[in-house]
Amino acid sequence: MSDIILEAEQTETIRPDISHLITEDDTPVDNIFSEKQQRLLTSPLYDSWVGPGDGRKFVTFANVGLFYTTNRPAVVPDALLSLDAEQSAERERQRANEAEKSAELERQRADRLAAQLRALGVDPDASG
Repeated sequence: MSDIILEAEQTETIRPDISHLITEDDTPVDNIFSEKQQRLLTSPLYDSWVGPGDGRKFVTFANVGLFYTTNRPAVVPDALLSLDAEQSAERERQRANEAEKSAELERQRADRLAAQLRALGVDPDASG
């Protein structure tokens, strides 16, 4: 019996021209409350949800444009959850660094509060 070898047909990947799309405008967030709201829309999912199950991945974004065609403006939902998707390793490292910095700030805040309580004669470590 002879072996049949099939060669894959070479095809050229055609990518649409997206040079006219605005993907960043360097406009700052409306205000501090909007910035916190955007984090509150996504952080709880990463912090407390294991995902859709069976080892499936997910990513979530806040206030990020979704381009569904090149001749229309982006849809910009308050929050976006994408199942069976992964972020790049670089973004995961950034997120981990941000979480670490946030945790450190919270520790410092707790230490300051504990010191203030002690100055008032209250033992913050006492239960009840």
